[in-house]
Amino acid sequence: RLRQEDLAKRLGIQRPQLNRLINGVNQITYPMALALKAVLGINPDWLLYGKGEQFVSVIDDTLLDSDQKELLKLYETLSEDKKYSVKEYISFLSSSEKK
Repeated sequence: RLRQEDLAKRLGIQRPQLNRLINGVNQITYPMALALKAVLGINPDWLLYGKGEQFVSVIDDTLLDSDQKELLKLYETLSEDKKYSVKEYISFLSSSEKK
């Protein structure tokens, strides 16, 4: 379950700004719709214009090769703790490659 605070952080905005979007005080811009697509898989056309399916596959809709897509799909099945561990391990591997 994603908390509003965490969603705001992943979208790169402050929680009050997210609350204004949720409550309809501020309109959702196209860049924000794209950010929501990246984070939640919401179809920007559905969100802004009511067209198409509500959700889209974020992974299949990118310019990734098949190995990268498979890794992302596996990553998405992990708990938040395991995702953190994977990120830490990749950071470790990346930093050791630079040496």
